[in-house]
Amino acid sequence: MGGDGGLTSAGVLMSVCASAKRHALNPWAYLSDVLTQLAAKPADVTHLLPDAWAKQHFLVNH
Repeated sequence: MGGDGGLTSAGVLMSVCASAKRHALNPWAYLSDVLTQLAAKPADVTHLLPDAWAKQHFLVNH
């Protein structure tokens, strides 16, 4: 974490993981998919928020 802003990055990552868990998601699966999709630089990222992602993947997997 050091003094080069690592603590801020770690805090953001922990917050995203906590949000994924709050929506009953596997944080690793959620982050892997979201980071892959972000690499494509979508204009709208609202579908990547945990609640929207959970709804989308529940419909796909069930």
